[in-house]
Amino acid sequence: MANMELMMLKEDIIKEILDFEEIKLYLSIKEKMLLHDNINFLIKEIKRMQKELVNIQRVSKPEMAILLEKELASVHSKLNEIPLYTQFEDASEQAQVILNEISEMISETLNISDL
Repeated sequence: MANMELMMLKEDIIKEILDFEEIKLYLSIKEKMLLHDNINFLIKEIKRMQKELVNIQRVSKPEMAILLEKELASVHSKLNEIPLYTQFEDASEQAQVILNEISEMISETLNISDL
């Protein structure tokens, strides 16, 4: 298959994927989430705390690590209380299932044609 044909096929596949309702929902929720200051703050806070936890564990401070893990769980809990975030998590899982199935189909097709 020529390079141009592959590029056209890739574009067709992308268009097909973007037509799935689950993918549309995921992209819509993701866009809304990016504009949600509280969600963005909590996600940044979780990432910061995770890095700090790794550093604390590296220097073997178990007491501090336990305290930070509790704080981290609390921030996670706050994030999970936001309906938009839980909708995003659900939509993300559904979109991932679809993308995995498409990826498997493509891999199987390529493997069959290689035989």
